[in-house]
Amino acid sequence: MKHKIRGLLMALLLSGLVSSALFAQPAGGPVAISGRVVNGTTGRPAVPEEIALLRPGQGMQELEALKPASPLFAFKPVEGGQGPLLLRARFGGETFVQVIPPVPEARRRPQVLTVYDGGARAADLQVHSGLQILKRKDSLRVSRFYAIENKSQPPRLFAGQSFRVLVPSGARNVEAQLQHRGSMPLQNVLDERGILTRGIRPGAAELVVSYEMDGHVLDVEPHELAGQLAGNSIVVVLHEPADARPVVTGAESETVQIPDLGPALKLQLQAKATLDFSPGGFVYEDVMKSDANAVFEEPWKASLGAVLAVLILFTGASVIAASGIRITSKRNS
Repeated sequence: MKHKIRGLLMALLLSGLVSSALFAQPAGGPVAISGRVVNGTTGRPAVPEEIALLRPGQGMQELEALKPASPLFAFKPVEGGQGPLLLRARFGGETFVQVIPPVPEARRRPQVLTVYDGGARAADLQVHSGLQILKRKDSLRVSRFYAIENKSQPPRLFAGQSFRVLVPSGARNVEAQLQHRGSMPLQNVLDERGILTRGIRPGAAELVVSYEMDGHVLDVEPHELAGQLAGNSIVVVLHEPADARPVVTGAESETVQIPDLGPALKLQLQAKATLDFSPGGFVYEDVMKSDANAVFEEPWKASLGAVLAVLILFTGASVIAASGIRITSKRNS
C-alpha cells in the first residue's frame, strides 16, 4: 500500500496542472521582468488594458501595474524572493495569469504572456465529470470535478457565464476553484447561481466545486452549457468508505475499478439523479477515533482514509479524463 500511495504522490507531482514552480530552485536578488503580450487567437501582438506584476503569498501583493500603450512591457526591478512571481493581464474583459518560476533563467529571459479573444462554442469543450464523496456520521463532504478541454480552433476563450454547475439546494460551505494548465488556481469562481465567473482558456483546465450536505442523500445533475443540460453526462463517483456504496435512482449505473483508488460507480446522467449513501459505514471526522470505526479493519486504513480526500482533489480530474481507457467496469444486475 505504501508503494501505491507513493505512486499517487508521483502522479500528483508530475501532473500537467501543477505549476513548474513546484520543481524550481529558490532564487534571490533583484530581478527586472520584461516581455511582450501575444494574442493566441490571431498570433499577433496584443495590447492589454492592464498588466501587473504580483507576488503570491498569504495575500496577492501587487508590485506594479502598467497600462501599456504597446504589446511590450517592462517592470521596475523588484526583490526576487524565494517564491514564484505572477504576471496578470486584463484583456477583453478577462484576466490572464502566468507563473514565473523562481529560477534565474526563467526570470532573465523575456516573458511571453498569451491572451485570447473570446468566441469558443459549447461544441469546442470536452468535459469529464466526477464526484468524490466522504461520508461522515450525519453528513456528506462532496467534491465535484470537471476536467475540461477547450479545443477551439483557432484557440478562443469560452465565456464563463455559459458554464453552470447545478449545486444542490441545502449545500453549505460551497467553494470553487478553476485551474488552467501552467497557471495558478483561481478561487471563488462561481456566483450564487452556480455560474462560472471566469472564462475557460484554450487547452486543459480543472474545475473543482466542494460543499457539505446534511444527511446521506445527494441529488446530482449534469452541468449546463449555453443554457442546455449536458445530456448523457458520464460521472464517475468515488466514495469513502468503500462499503458506503450508494443506491442510485434516476440514472443508469455500473461498477468500476479506479486503479490505485478502488471501487467506484459510473453514472449516465440525463437529468437529476439521487444517490442514497445510507447503507454501509462512515468515516469519523477525527480519524484518531478510527479504532472504534468498523470501516477501518487495519491500522493503515485510518491514514489512507484521511489521505484519499486530499489526493483525489489533485488527481481526480486526470483519472476522470482517462476513465475511458483506465476504468474496468462490470454492470450491476
